[in-house]
Parts: sequence; structure tokens; C-alpha cells
Amino acid sequence: VRIIYTRILEHAYLASGISYPGWIFLIVTLLVLFVFLFLRFFLQLPSNVRLLFFIAAVLFIGGGLGVDTLSDMAHNWHTHNFTDWVMFTVEESMEMFGSIVFIYALLGYLAGYAPRIAFNITKH
Repeated sequence: VRIIYTRILEHAYLASGISYPGWIFLIVTLLVLFVFLFLRFFLQLPSNVRLLFFIAAVLFIGGGLGVDTLSDMAHNWHTHNFTDWVMFTVEESMEMFGSIVFIYALLGYLAGYAPRIAFNITKH
């Protein structure tokens, strides 16, 4: 989606002289729509799960949108040095930690419904 959206808006940005990643507008729009659609569900979650979901979202979106924007700006400045690699690493790490926190919250929430899960493995 990012590539398609960027190519669609690329000509408008080049014509205007603005060096800004166009996919941010799409992501922010989809994010606002997502929040609007799932806000009631989110507010009905237990407070500890809601907090973990929020932390996961901040980590994931902060890495994907915030740090990636800084990385794009640094890339536009044609700097290819240790700072770029650190920014890329921070971005990907934030996204992975956000995913880990989200999975942890989901498993914790499910544990309240099914505190014990057993698997039976047999040989045929």
C-alpha cells in the first residue's frame, strides 16, 4: 500500500518541491478510521489489557510512523552513516517490541477465559 500510495502522490510532491513521504497521510487517515471503528471495543477491555494495548500501539506506530519519518528525512539528506543504521534499528525494534507487547496482552487476556490449555500428541 505504501508503495502504491507513494507513487500516486509522487508527482504532486515533486511538482510542489516538498520532500515529505506521502504515505504518512494515508497511514494517519487509516489510523484515525481504525481508532474510530474500534474505540468502543477498546474502552470495554479490562484496564490492564487496555494499557498494554495502548503501549503496544504507541511502540508500533511510533516506530513505524515516527522513527520511519526521521529515517526518510535522513535518507533525503543523503547521509549514510552509523546514525542511519541506528535509526533503522530503533524503528524496527520499536515495531517488534510493540508486536511482542500486543501478543503478551492478548495471551494474558485469553488466559482469563481459558486458564489451562492442554495438548495431546499421539503417534499414528
